[in-house]
Amino acid sequence: MQKRKNSRRRLKAANYRKVRATVSCLQKRVFKTLEHFHQQILQHNLCCISSILLLDRLEELQCYKLLQAVRSEDFHLITELVTEGVPNLLNICEPTFGTFPLFLAVEQRKIKVIRELINLGCNVNICNINGTIVWIKSLYLMAERGNLI
Repeated sequence: MQKRKNSRRRLKAANYRKVRATVSCLQKRVFKTLEHFHQQILQHNLCCISSILLLDRLEELQCYKLLQAVRSEDFHLITELVTEGVPNLLNICEPTFGTFPLFLAVEQRKIKVIRELINLGCNVNICNINGTIVWIKSLYLMAERGNLI
């Protein structure tokens, strides 16, 4: 009886290792494909729009306020800042880390905020400081968490 339990445990452990190795191999393939695709986009400069530089202190403060509203999912403040604030605020690059509100929402997996930002006119093809497009970033995050496979 004891031998049968031990053999079952070994079989389960071996099967688990095989599954983990397969998943790891698939994730590596996905990352390699995504990296290749990302490099092609950067080489051909497809749908890569450079960020808008901040011009004055008011734009910088409103940009930080918008990022804070995205973090806290304050839809009223997001709408107010975009409609009544600095023009094209959604597509202004934050100066310290080079991020955009849409990148922040994607990194924190805030689906409702992503929808709101896109509805307000946020550019989904804009590149951050590293040259990454927001939808490529979302694919990387999905692959890291195992949602892509």
